[in-house]
Amino acid sequence: MIKSKKMKLMIRILYVMFIGFFIINTTLPLQVFAKTDQDKVKEEAKNIISYYRGKGLEDKNGKFNNEATPSSLGKTEEQIKNDIKVLEEAAEYFRKGSKGENSYVSSCNFFSDMLNKVIENSKQEEENNKEKQQNESNKDKQQDLKNYNAEEIINYYNEHNGNMSSLPDEGEVKQTWIEKLKSTPEYKAYVEKSVTYNHALTAEERKGQTYYEIIEAIDPTQNDARPGESTSENSDIYYSIGLNSTDTAHSLDDAMGDAESFVNSGNSGSVINANDLQQFSQSLYNILLTIGIIIAVIMG
Repeated sequence: MIKSKKMKLMIRILYVMFIGFFIINTTLPLQVFAKTDQDKVKEEAKNIISYYRGKGLEDKNGKFNNEATPSSLGKTEEQIKNDIKVLEEAAEYFRKGSKGENSYVSSCNFFSDMLNKVIENSKQEEENNKEKQQNESNKDKQQDLKNYNAEEIINYYNEHNGNMSSLPDEGEVKQTWIEKLKSTPEYKAYVEKSVTYNHALTAEERKGQTYYEIIEAIDPTQNDARPGESTSENSDIYYSIGLNSTDTAHSLDDAMGDAESFVNSGNSGSVINANDLQQFSQSLYNILLTIGIIIAVIMG
């Protein structure tokens, strides 16, 4: 009976030892593995902090370098985002760790915040680069437009259906085009066209008229006076009969109308009376006859 009790006790002890051994052998490796994973994250975070300090992300006074960018730090934006995740994860592990590791919590938070600012700087830098490229592209376009000759300006005018609002205001493109067109012999031939008589436009003058219309579309205040137009607001000088070379029938009607007005202007005013003229003639004759008789008598 005694031996039976001892055997039961031994079996129970062995059973408890087996259960304890099983628990220890199943949970301890997990704890060791978890601890090892945390240590890896902590170690990686320390290396990240050391790396960015070496790259000047943190200056000697412990402040953030506002000029830091991914390119200056030698990493891509995606790599920096991964480093931020590691630092945030490590901060939690350090916070739960020993007192000696608490100092790393603030370092992880500091560098995490700084790296987020670097990403913001990267976006701003990208926008600035796009704006810079756009400005350079606009300058190149403006320079190309400024180099246009008169024929190219006409082509541009026709392609845009006479709408010159697409011309850039910057770069003095408009003023350059106006000066080029006004310096052409065709433009000068058109604006200096004789105003003392009328004639159809020559081929040269027609091209000059086109240049005139282009300048009119760019800036009407820059044009010289058209042929036959007075530059004085109160000028009474009659230059010529209105002539429109693009509409012959209309031009002839204008010419006839102007001629008739000119003739009619001569018919206006007072008209000499025939009876008064006859009486004046007879009186003058009698006076002269009397003077002649007197002179004859005196001369005897």
